[in-house]
Amino acid sequence: MALGARKVTAFSPQTDITDEVVARFKSPDTRVSEFDTAAGGLDLRLFLEQAGGRLPDIAIHYGKGNPADRAAAERLQGHVRLCPHDTTTHAIAQYMKEKGLLDRALAAHLGGAWPIPVGVRVSLRPT
Repeated sequence: MALGARKVTAFSPQTDITDEVVARFKSPDTRVSEFDTAAGGLDLRLFLEQAGGRLPDIAIHYGKGNPADRAAAERLQGHVRLCPHDTTTHAIAQYMKEKGLLDRALAAHLGGAWPIPVGVRVSLRPT
């Protein structure tokens, strides 16, 4: 969002990064030193509330049978488009790919062909 994106698609994202969350899900590539969680964490809901009407179109895909992912997504209700799926998996992008849903969901949300056809140039700069 800080990059000026008009559309964002997320798959079972963490929406409130606290010290407890970092400790539970930390991996070798976690760069926790880049974030200040001392003030109570990094709460995406607070960020979205403060952004007001300047939000991109955000779609969050998650397994509605996964209590942690469902809670993380639903706490953003009213700020994002919730896209629940009938599964318990956290690996929602893989699930969607296996069910033939991933390409269709991305094309529908991003508005156009997905995957991007060969030879098409895509600008990552905000317009």
